[in-house]
Amino acid sequence: IFEKSLSSSILIEDDMTISLSNEKVEELFGYRKNELQGKVKWPIFIHQDDVGKMKEYHRQRRENPLNAPSEYECRMIDGNGKIQDVFLKLDMIPGTKKSLATFITVTSRKQAEKSLLERESQLSAIVNNFEGYIYTVSSDYRLEFMNAKMIKRVGGDACGEKCHLAIYKRSAPCLWCPLPAVSEGKTVKQEIIDPADSRWHAWVSTPISGGEPGTLKKQTLITDVHDRKIAEAALLEKSETLKEENRLLKSSMKDRYRFGSIIGKSSKMQAVYELIIKAAASGDNVIIYGESGTGKELVA
Repeated sequence: IFEKSLSSSILIEDDMTISLSNEKVEELFGYRKNELQGKVKWPIFIHQDDVGKMKEYHRQRRENPLNAPSEYECRMIDGNGKIQDVFLKLDMIPGTKKSLATFITVTSRKQAEKSLLERESQLSAIVNNFEGYIYTVSSDYRLEFMNAKMIKRVGGDACGEKCHLAIYKRSAPCLWCPLPAVSEGKTVKQEIIDPADSRWHAWVSTPISGGEPGTLKKQTLITDVHDRKIAEAALLEKSETLKEENRLLKSSMKDRYRFGSIIGKSSKMQAVYELIIKAAASGDNVIIYGESGTGKELVA
């Protein structure tokens, strides 16, 4: 059973000598049996930072077993000098000073945990440095996450409270709330005047996993776009004003018999006046041609 176990196992004597090792030890650490059995002490596997702790556990396990943990994680070094993270389980052989140690590599899990921590740190930095507001609500409108700026706006961490009550002091969901649509898996983009500060804000609400199968939460990012909206409104107003001025100018031109130093009231001359206006409004290069005395300089 020991030899064919699916886990790497060694039998450790009282003086820490490895008296037996199975096939899986060679796979995990790269040491052959004839290199280990009866020849080396088991700290050969242990990373130098963990050796002191492991030796103390070894002593306690024989003198006062209740003080020594029966399983824990540590770092070990294989035959190629590569550091591995392992989960270690130890049991004493009844009636002896020998102990059985079983190793399970958790290097991949440790690397995944490290990668996850790095991503969480990066995400946390992005969220906390985001210029706008970020919050997440469950399907029953309860706040589950708020970034630092949102907490400051509300006046404290309101997680667990209804979003419409905590943010807008409303007893019922906001009229513009996109949660029903987001709960169906839709991403909703809005630009509204926030009643809290009467400024224009852009809202992007997206569905995220609710934890349980088939459930979705709403994550909302809010950014202030007030200055842009005001500038757009001013440009639109200016554009409308120019259109009206142009319309009035063209209307007045129909009844004119003079345009600058050009004289003429016929329909053909009115067409010339309109063509001049169009050319003047264009950014293109214009060539004026005609026989001598036809008014090219006047048109220019």
